Amino acid sequence: MIEDESFHNLTLLDELDLSFNRLYTLNSRAFVNLLNFRTLLLESNRITSLQKKSLVFFREVDSRLNIKCNEVTYLDKDFLGGMTASKLHLNLYNNRLVSLPEGIFDYHVFGQIDVGRNPLTKVSKYFCSRYCTVETLSFGCEGMSEESVRESVQNIENWVDEMGDKVTTLLTDGYCTFKENNTKIVRDPRSPSMCSGGKNTEEIDFWVYFKIFIILYIVMWI
Repeated sequence: MIEDESFHNLTLLDELDLSFNRLYTLNSRAFVNLLNFRTLLLESNRITSLQKKSLVFFREVDSRLNIKCNEVTYLDKDFLGGMTASKLHLNLYNNRLVSLPEGIFDYHVFGQIDVGRNPLTKVSKYFCSRYCTVETLSFGCEGMSEESVRESVQNIENWVDEMGDKVTTLLTDGYCTFKENNTKIVRDPRSPSMCSGGKNTEEIDFWVYFKIFIILYIVMWI
């Protein structure tokens, strides 16, 4: 865990990369007194939740949180509370979120929300409805049950219809099929099993088992 006020002397700090560590929590109190801070990279850690007022330290236009490839299962209903950034780019790709409840992103403006490759089972059509704008939503259906896909796609479509010009791009994987409307639908080019700096987990498993097999085979014939 990063201690309180760990960076309070770095008042001009605007970007911090803490990716590929073993962080289990995001301590917002670690980033006090960072007046120009706008980018926090936390890719490939072990963070499990975003608690109340987790992002209160973001004040700048076009602030960015990259927390993809973690273990986030829970977003507190007020995890964006106190944040004054006029636009946020939020990357939650490849986590363990199972729901996007009503109002979870309300009262904020987003350049992008990325919830691709999460095992979502419940997506409210009101997850972003009150004074909420999203330029790009990245949403994928890989790993979801057939029933969850149908319900989630329907709710996303209803949400897009109601948002109108408040959402301009829907970035999706090959597991979702959305109807054409005023939103520009784009196929997500990312490999579904990859995180930056990592290897395909299925590929890793194959080579591990292959090496074990070879070792056992050699031992049997010695």
